Amino acid sequence: QQALEGGLGMGLLASQYAGDLPPWGAAEIRVDMYADMCGAYRDILHLEVVGVPPVQIPVIATVGGSPVHLEGGTLGLHLHPSDQEELPRLDVGTVLLNTPAQARTLRIA
Repeated sequence: QQALEGGLGMGLLASQYAGDLPPWGAAEIRVDMYADMCGAYRDILHLEVVGVPPVQIPVIATVGGSPVHLEGGTLGLHLHPSDQEELPRLDVGTVLLNTPAQARTLRIA
């Protein structure tokens, strides 16, 4: 959740490496990508090692599919709308004009 706080749809979280790295040595650093929207993303990973000039590594990622999956039997979910809509629709009920705002809770597991 913290990785997505910027509101850009994608965030990178890199593990930290601590310890000595011998000359010409290598260290594996895990980079996790979190996304809450489909799309193509570009970012720059900044790598800093003491005694070495900083390095910028370009990161390009594509996220496809559906970030949220609802079971077919979900109440109010219309997977094949009859009015020729292209996308499935989730009906959360009717709200009358000039009435107070209504809150709905949707549990996604």
